[in-house]
Amino acid sequence: MELTDSQLAAIGWCQKRWALVGHEQRTTASYDERTSPANDDGESGAMILRRMDASDDLKRVCGGNGMSGEYESGYIPRAYWQTFENCIRFDEPAGTAGSRLGRSAPSVRALTVVRFVADIIADKERLQF
Repeated sequence: MELTDSQLAAIGWCQKRWALVGHEQRTTASYDERTSPANDDGESGAMILRRMDASDDLKRVCGGNGMSGEYESGYIPRAYWQTFENCIRFDEPAGTAGSRLGRSAPSVRALTVVRFVADIIADKERLQF
């Protein structure tokens, strides 16, 4: 097997958060979303909070705009995160994702980055596997 149990746990951790966050960001504010029992979509306040927590988790890992509106970097460098996300979340072929990292053996480079990022996430998030 090419991935360890801890790496698979980190990938699963990210996939759960991506599933909650989805692909598109909301463009308008939803007032009282923390206290209302449901919004117009019938989504519960608890689910909204889970989505917000998932978004915060991902921002901590890969960076994003913080509460102040300023960009805050995560603990995974952007180039590595993009390769990891493209391979795992968007199913981009490893050879394509790895080709941005250099010319020789791009699929091996992509696998190395995926393993590296997964190891860091497993350690920083103290994942049990």
